[in-house]
Amino acid sequence: MFVLTNKAQTAFWTENFGTNPVCANVLASAYTSTNGAWTTSLTGTNQTFPNIWYVSATEAGMGVGNCGDGCTSNPTLINRTLHISTNVGDLGAAYLAGIGFNSDIRAQSPTINCSGKSGIVLNFNYIMWGVVNQDYCQIMYSADNGVTWSNLGIPPQTPTVSCTGQGLWTAHTVALPISANNNATVKVGFRWQNINATGADPSVAVDDVVLTYSAAVAPSLTPTFSLQATICRGDSTQVTASTGTNVASGYTWSAVPAGPIFSAPNASVTYIKFNTATNYTITLTATSGTMIGSTSHTITVNPTPTVSAFSSTNVICNGNSAVLTGSGAINYTWTPGNMTGSPVTVSPTVTTLYQIVGTNSFGCKGYGSINITVIPKPTIGISSSTMNVCIGSSATITATGASTYSWAPNSSSLAILVVSPSVNTTYTVVGTSSAGCTNTNTITITTSSCSGGGTGLNSYINNELLYSVFPNPLKDKMIIKVGDANMSNVKVELFDVVGKKLFEQNLNSLAAGTEQSIQVSSLPKGVFILQMNVDGKAQKAMRLVKE
Repeated sequence: MFVLTNKAQTAFWTENFGTNPVCANVLASAYTSTNGAWTTSLTGTNQTFPNIWYVSATEAGMGVGNCGDGCTSNPTLINRTLHISTNVGDLGAAYLAGIGFNSDIRAQSPTINCSGKSGIVLNFNYIMWGVVNQDYCQIMYSADNGVTWSNLGIPPQTPTVSCTGQGLWTAHTVALPISANNNATVKVGFRWQNINATGADPSVAVDDVVLTYSAAVAPSLTPTFSLQATICRGDSTQVTASTGTNVASGYTWSAVPAGPIFSAPNASVTYIKFNTATNYTITLTATSGTMIGSTSHTITVNPTPTVSAFSSTNVICNGNSAVLTGSGAINYTWTPGNMTGSPVTVSPTVTTLYQIVGTNSFGCKGYGSINITVIPKPTIGISSSTMNVCIGSSATITATGASTYSWAPNSSSLAILVVSPSVNTTYTVVGTSSAGCTNTNTITITTSSCSGGGTGLNSYINNELLYSVFPNPLKDKMIIKVGDANMSNVKVELFDVVGKKLFEQNLNSLAAGTEQSIQVSSLPKGVFILQMNVDGKAQKAMRLVKE
C-alpha cells in the first residue's frame, strides 16, 4: 500500500518482471509478462554501441533499503528487474560511457486499462546514479496508447556510499496526469540517456512497478460519430457509431426536427437521407449493459435548385439550330455535347433529349430536360422533258417531293415550269414540305439554234400549226387535230397545277390532217396542263379547263 494524499490508494496493476533462477537475460524489447508485451523505442541519438534495456536477475530486485546485486555474483538471487546495461552483454545496472556508447532509448509498458479509476499513482523501486543532467532515467507517460509521450520528471540519484559499486534500492511515487483517469489506453515508460564521457555506475534498474488509484469512477458510455457540416437536399450521408472500449448492446438514431430518413435507425452504421432544406440535430443514443450515453451533431441541409430548360423552338428542320436556355441556378452543364453555360446553341441531326444540370451557390445540383424534334428536309426531285431545246422552243421542268415550290429565275410557284430559254440556263427550285422545311435542287437546260429548212423535226417544232386541241373547256373528250405534217411517237400527258400527273397515253402515229379523240370523262373538273411530246421533243405546254 502506497499513500500519496490522505486518501487510501488501491493497487490495480503490478509488474514485477518475474523470476529467473538460471540468471538468463532477455532484451526488454522481447519481454512479455502476464500484462502483455514490453517494447523499446529509440528516442534520440544512439551511437554505434548504445546501452540497452534488459530484463533479468543480473541486477536482482533486492527490495527497498538493500544494495544492488545480481545473480552473476550471487546465484541465489532470482528476482528479475528492468535495467540498462551494455550493448555487449548484460552486466546488471552498469553502462559504458564515451564516444560510440551514447544512448537515448525508452522502455515502454503494455497498455494499461485505467477505466473506472481516478487519482492514479505510479509506484516503483529503483536504483540510479549516473551523472546529473547527462546520464539519467526519465519517467514518461502516454494517454493515447503510445502515440504521444510526456515527461513526469527524473527521480533523484539513489545513495551509493553504503553500497560498494551499486546504489541503494529506493521507493519512488509520481501521480499520473488526470488524462489517465478512466482511460483505457495508458502506458508508462522509462527513458535512459547517457552522454557523459566517463559515466558513473550504477545506470538504472526498476522493479515492482505498481499503479494505484484513490477513487473509483462510475462507468460511463460516451458514444461518438462524425457528421459532415453541410449536405444538399435529397442527398444521403453515412454515419458510423463508436463506443470506444465498451461493447454496445443497442443504438438509436434520431433527428430534430423530424424528417430525415435513417436506412437502419437501430444499427451502428446507417445512411441518413435529407429531403427538406433546414438545420437538423442528429443524435446517437447507445447502450452498453446498464449504461446509456448520447451525443449529437448538427448539419445544415442546403436547398437544391429548381432547374428548367427552355428552347427558342422545340421543332427544327435538319440543318437548323435551336438556342437552349437554363434557369434556376448559376452554373449549367448540358448533355449530350458536354456544353457549359446558358444559353447554348445546338444543331441536332436527329430528335434529341437534352439534359441540363444546374448548380446553385451552395454547390447543390438540380436537373431538367427538353426535347428538340428534328424534321428531315424534303427530298426535292427535278426533271425536264428535254435537257436541250432549240431557241424559241420550250421545255417542261417538273419538281417533286414538296408541298410548295419557288422557282428561280422564273418566279413561279407551280410544280411544273414551262421554260423557253434563249441561252443555257440553270433553274433552281426551293421546295417546302408541309412541316415548313425546305430543300433545293437545280437543273440546267442547254439551247441550240436548230437551223435548217425543209421537212423534219426542226420544221414542225417551230410550227405553231403542228397540232391543235379542242374543245377548251373540255367535257368528256379531248380532240387532237394534226396539222400539215405527220407526227410519230406521240406521248400525251395531263398534269394538275401542282405538278401531279393525272393522265398519260402514247400514240404510235398521227397522219397529217387527221383527228385523234381521247376520253377524259374520268378526270375531275379543274385546270390542267397538257404536255405533248413528239419523237422525244417536248412541245409547248397548253392550259386546259375541264367543266
